[in-house]
Amino acid sequence: EPKKALQVIQRAYAMQPQNTVTLELLARCFLELKQPLKTASVFNELLKIYDRNGDMKNLNRVRSDLQRL
Repeated sequence: EPKKALQVIQRAYAMQPQNTVTLELLARCFLELKQPLKTASVFNELLKIYDRNGDMKNLNRVRSDLQRL
């Protein structure tokens, strides 16, 4: 269930807000809960991290996901 998962993921996010795995899961929860503005916000944070790390594969994937919102 996305709502239950969201509670757990938000605790993980509070401890490690730059963790891309946590952010990816957080975006997925918001997407499942039909919260596009929150999903976009998380995607934008992921874009910054992937850009800073030079991770073009994930940067392009998240950019594509963001455009589909």
